[in-house]
Amino acid sequence: MPDDPAYAPRIAVLFALPEEAAPFRHQSFRSDWILSIACSGPGARRAREHAGLLLDDPGPAIRCLLIAGFGGGLAPGLSPGSLLLAESVVGERDGECAAPDQELLRAGKQAADGFDLHSGRLLSADRVLGTRADKARAAESSGALAVDMESLSAARAAAERGVPWLAIRGLTDTAEEDLPLDFNALASPDGAIHRGRIVAAALTHPWKIPGLIQLGKRSQLAAQNLARYLDALLKALPQALLLFALLAPSRARAAEPPLTLNAAVRQALASAPAARAARATRDATLAGLERERPIARPTLEARLAGTAQTRSTLYQPRGFPDTVLPDAAGRFDLILEQTLLHAGAGAARDRFEAEGLLAEASFRLALAEIARS
Repeated sequence: MPDDPAYAPRIAVLFALPEEAAPFRHQSFRSDWILSIACSGPGARRAREHAGLLLDDPGPAIRCLLIAGFGGGLAPGLSPGSLLLAESVVGERDGECAAPDQELLRAGKQAADGFDLHSGRLLSADRVLGTRADKARAAESSGALAVDMESLSAARAAAERGVPWLAIRGLTDTAEEDLPLDFNALASPDGAIHRGRIVAAALTHPWKIPGLIQLGKRSQLAAQNLARYLDALLKALPQALLLFALLAPSRARAAEPPLTLNAAVRQALASAPAARAARATRDATLAGLERERPIARPTLEARLAGTAQTRSTLYQPRGFPDTVLPDAAGRFDLILEQTLLHAGAGAARDRFEAEGLLAEASFRLALAEIARS
């Protein structure tokens, strides 16, 4: 859907794991915008694919992408539950560096009151850094304060689409300690770490269980702090989003051909309050008609390419209520079932189409009257 002022701003939030997103989903938000939340699964490939799916979803234009989730500390002095606001994200393998939108970064720093928030470089690795030695080498080579596996790939997907982004990580472990298990050895070839393998490793190494319990508690603390901070950040975002909305059209106009008379009339109509009201009336009429459409409504289903892994993933395609899809070990494809006419619905269908055409014609007549005035 084109960027229409009749719709609220839309913000996308991408997590890797349901455990990271759970506290944020369960708290109440301000309703000044449309909020789309998704979980990609662990790893760079999943993050890029799901960020693309989320940002390409037809609907109100997404103003920004917030990349959130767990991270590991690389710098001394960072404690479990601390937050890192990424001033830049660097890749471990190729050294590629990406910087977030500066207006969003300023908004992120303005929301820091009351939080143990640090800002600096974030390293995106292609594996879990589980030992003190691994973390020390990564910190020395990259200059990063913390590490994750998904932020750079999701940021690339946003940059390809011209969507501003910001990355925030809640820390679950410090630079001075080893993780209780070698999670890389427990990962499947596609990067997923299954609970069954963790349980089996804990049963065969019972002295590791206290460390796993502690890591679980730290993860809960990090997710709760992350949820509270994201709520504060959302309250600080509107000004930054407004600036982006004002600047983006000017950047686009620089590459456009000279403005024609027809284009000038269209732009004037797009910003006129009366035209916005007519557009909102048309959209409301069409939405009401859609509820009475004389065909079976399409239903959304997930076709899994892998084995179901953990809990559910919330994804919000336009035109459907919030839909719960299983979080999967592999990539999933979204398909729409074929629509079927109800028996004897021919006359109802003709009436539905006629009323839709009438609503569109009324809208165009209203625009013509506004243009003449």
